[in-house]
Amino acid sequence: MQEINKLYDEFNNEKDHFKKSNLLHKLTKEHDLKLAEISKNINLSPSYISHIMRLKKLPDLIIDGYYSNQISITHLYIISRLLEVKDMIQIYENVLTNNLTTLETDDLVRQKLYGVKSEGTYLLDEDKNTIIEKLNNILAGKIKIVQTRVKSKIIIELKGSLKETSDKIKKLMDFLNNS
Repeated sequence: MQEINKLYDEFNNEKDHFKKSNLLHKLTKEHDLKLAEISKNINLSPSYISHIMRLKKLPDLIIDGYYSNQISITHLYIISRLLEVKDMIQIYENVLTNNLTTLETDDLVRQKLYGVKSEGTYLLDEDKNTIIEKLNNILAGKIKIVQTRVKSKIIIELKGSLKETSDKIKKLMDFLNNS
Protein backbone atom coordinates (compact mmCIF):
# COMPACT_ATOMS: atom_id res chain seq x y z
CA MET A 1 0.00 0.00 0.00
CA GLN A 2 2.89 2.32 0.75
CA GLU A 3 4.30 1.84 -2.75
CA ILE A 4 0.89 2.60 -4.28
CA ASN A 5 0.58 5.81 -2.27
CA LYS A 6 4.08 6.76 -3.39
CA LEU A 7 3.04 6.23 -7.03
CA TYR A 8 -0.06 8.40 -6.49
CA ASP A 9 2.12 11.16 -5.05
CA GLU A 10 4.56 10.87 -7.95
CA PHE A 11 1.68 11.08 -10.40
CA ASN A 12 0.23 14.19 -8.76
CA ASN A 13 3.62 15.93 -8.70
CA GLU A 14 4.71 14.90 -12.19
CA LYS A 15 4.43 17.44 -15.01
CA ASP A 16 5.55 15.23 -17.91
CA HIS A 17 2.54 13.55 -19.54
CA PHE A 18 4.51 10.50 -20.67
CA LYS A 19 5.90 9.88 -17.20
CA LYS A 20 2.35 10.19 -15.88
CA SER A 21 1.28 7.60 -18.43
CA ASN A 22 4.03 5.23 -17.27
CA LEU A 23 2.99 5.69 -13.63
CA LEU A 24 -0.62 4.88 -14.48
CA HIS A 25 0.45 1.77 -16.37
CA LYS A 26 2.46 0.70 -13.37
CA LEU A 27 -0.59 1.14 -11.12
CA THR A 28 -2.84 -0.84 -13.44
CA LYS A 29 -0.44 -3.58 -14.51
CA GLU A 30 1.87 -4.16 -11.54
CA HIS A 31 -0.62 -3.37 -8.79
CA ASP A 32 -3.74 -4.57 -10.60
CA LEU A 33 -5.72 -1.42 -9.80
CA LYS A 34 -8.85 -0.51 -11.77
CA LEU A 35 -9.27 2.90 -13.43
CA ALA A 36 -12.22 3.75 -11.18
CA GLU A 37 -10.11 3.21 -8.07
CA ILE A 38 -7.17 5.19 -9.45
CA SER A 39 -9.47 7.98 -10.55
CA LYS A 40 -11.01 8.23 -7.09
CA ASN A 41 -7.59 8.41 -5.44
CA ILE A 42 -6.15 11.10 -7.71
CA ASN A 43 -9.35 13.09 -8.30
CA LEU A 44 -9.45 12.72 -12.08
CA SER A 45 -12.19 11.21 -14.21
CA PRO A 46 -11.65 7.66 -15.50
CA SER A 47 -11.92 8.97 -19.08
CA TYR A 48 -9.12 11.48 -18.50
CA ILE A 49 -6.97 8.73 -17.03
CA SER A 50 -7.66 6.63 -20.13
CA HIS A 51 -6.52 9.55 -22.31
CA ILE A 52 -3.25 9.77 -20.40
CA MET A 53 -2.72 6.01 -20.59
CA ARG A 54 -3.27 6.01 -24.37
CA LEU A 55 -0.16 8.17 -24.78
CA LYS A 56 1.89 5.06 -24.04
CA LYS A 57 0.97 3.55 -27.41
CA LEU A 58 2.30 6.49 -29.46
CA PRO A 59 5.41 5.72 -31.54
CA ASP A 60 8.73 7.36 -30.63
CA LEU A 61 8.66 9.55 -33.75
CA ILE A 62 5.53 11.34 -32.48
CA ILE A 63 6.81 11.55 -28.90
CA ASP A 64 10.01 13.14 -30.20
CA GLY A 65 7.88 15.67 -32.09
CA TYR A 66 6.23 16.65 -28.83
CA TYR A 67 9.52 17.06 -26.97
CA SER A 68 10.90 19.17 -29.82
CA ASN A 69 7.81 21.41 -29.62
CA GLN A 70 6.53 20.50 -33.08
CA ILE A 71 3.14 19.30 -31.81
CA SER A 72 1.01 19.98 -28.74
CA ILE A 73 -0.07 17.54 -26.07
CA THR A 74 -3.69 18.05 -27.13
CA HIS A 75 -2.76 16.88 -30.64
CA LEU A 76 -1.17 13.79 -29.06
CA TYR A 77 -4.28 12.97 -27.04
CA ILE A 78 -6.31 13.14 -30.25
CA ILE A 79 -3.84 11.11 -32.35
CA SER A 80 -3.55 8.44 -29.63
CA ARG A 81 -7.21 7.51 -30.24
CA LEU A 82 -6.12 5.84 -33.50
CA LEU A 83 -5.64 2.09 -33.48
CA GLU A 84 -2.85 1.65 -36.02
CA VAL A 85 0.66 3.11 -35.69
CA LYS A 86 0.77 3.82 -39.45
CA ASP A 87 -2.40 5.92 -39.11
CA MET A 88 -0.91 7.78 -36.14
CA ILE A 89 2.21 8.62 -38.13
CA GLN A 90 0.18 9.64 -41.20
CA ILE A 91 -1.97 12.06 -39.16
CA TYR A 92 1.10 13.34 -37.27
CA GLU A 93 2.87 14.13 -40.54
CA ASN A 94 -0.28 15.81 -41.83
CA VAL A 95 -0.41 17.99 -38.69
CA LEU A 96 3.20 19.06 -39.19
CA THR A 97 2.94 19.59 -42.94
CA ASN A 98 -0.31 21.56 -42.86
CA ASN A 99 0.00 23.15 -39.41
CA LEU A 100 -3.38 21.66 -38.42
CA THR A 101 -5.31 22.90 -35.40
CA THR A 102 -6.54 20.43 -32.81
CA LEU A 103 -10.06 20.70 -34.24
CA GLU A 104 -8.79 19.89 -37.74
CA THR A 105 -6.76 17.01 -36.30
CA ASP A 106 -9.81 15.71 -34.46
CA ASP A 107 -11.80 15.78 -37.72
CA LEU A 108 -9.09 13.75 -39.48
CA VAL A 109 -8.96 11.21 -36.66
CA ARG A 110 -12.76 10.86 -36.65
CA GLN A 111 -12.67 10.40 -40.42
CA LYS A 112 -10.02 7.69 -40.05
CA LEU A 113 -11.83 5.93 -37.18
CA TYR A 114 -15.42 6.15 -38.36
CA GLY A 115 -15.12 6.75 -42.10
CA VAL A 116 -17.24 9.89 -41.75
CA LYS A 117 -16.13 13.38 -42.65
CA SER A 118 -17.27 16.07 -40.23
CA GLU A 119 -18.91 18.71 -42.37
CA GLY A 120 -22.05 20.79 -42.27
CA THR A 121 -23.75 22.41 -39.31
CA TYR A 122 -25.92 21.31 -36.42
CA LEU A 123 -29.66 21.87 -36.60
CA LEU A 124 -30.74 25.07 -34.91
CA ASP A 125 -32.69 24.63 -31.67
CA GLU A 126 -35.77 26.16 -33.30
CA ASP A 127 -35.59 23.58 -36.12
CA LYS A 128 -35.21 20.74 -33.63
CA ASN A 129 -38.16 22.05 -31.63
CA THR A 130 -40.33 22.27 -34.77
CA ILE A 131 -39.51 18.66 -35.69
CA ILE A 132 -40.15 17.46 -32.13
CA GLU A 133 -43.46 19.36 -32.01
CA LYS A 134 -44.64 17.85 -35.32
CA LEU A 135 -43.70 14.35 -34.19
CA ASN A 136 -45.39 14.90 -30.85
CA ASN A 137 -48.61 15.91 -32.64
CA ILE A 138 -48.60 12.51 -34.30
CA LEU A 139 -47.19 10.34 -31.52
CA ALA A 140 -47.58 12.04 -28.15
CA GLY A 141 -44.34 10.49 -26.94
CA LYS A 142 -40.96 11.51 -25.60
CA ILE A 143 -38.84 12.67 -28.54
CA LYS A 144 -35.22 13.72 -28.55
CA ILE A 145 -32.83 14.74 -31.33
CA VAL A 146 -29.11 14.14 -30.75
CA GLN A 147 -26.38 15.25 -33.14
CA THR A 148 -22.64 14.67 -33.05
CA ARG A 149 -20.09 15.37 -35.75
CA VAL A 150 -20.31 11.78 -37.01
CA LYS A 151 -23.93 10.73 -36.46
CA SER A 152 -27.41 11.95 -35.58
CA LYS A 153 -30.33 10.20 -33.89
CA ILE A 154 -34.01 10.85 -33.41
CA ILE A 155 -35.07 8.98 -30.30
CA ILE A 156 -38.77 8.28 -29.95
CA GLU A 157 -40.02 6.76 -26.73
CA LEU A 158 -43.64 5.67 -26.73
CA LYS A 159 -45.43 4.54 -23.61
CA GLY A 160 -48.53 2.44 -23.59
CA SER A 161 -49.73 -1.03 -24.39
CA LEU A 162 -48.38 -2.90 -27.37
CA LYS A 163 -51.58 -2.05 -29.26
CA GLU A 164 -51.29 1.68 -28.42
CA THR A 165 -47.63 1.92 -29.39
CA SER A 166 -48.16 -0.13 -32.57
CA ASP A 167 -51.00 2.19 -33.57
CA LYS A 168 -48.77 5.24 -33.00
CA ILE A 169 -45.97 3.74 -35.09
CA LYS A 170 -48.42 2.96 -37.91
CA LYS A 171 -49.75 6.54 -37.67
CA LEU A 172 -46.17 7.83 -38.06
CA MET A 173 -45.59 5.57 -41.06
CA ASP A 174 -48.83 6.79 -42.69
CA PHE A 175 -47.72 10.38 -42.14
CA LEU A 176 -44.26 9.74 -43.64
CA ASN A 177 -45.69 7.86 -46.62
CA ASN A 178 -48.14 10.70 -47.38
CA SER A 179 -45.58 13.51 -47.00
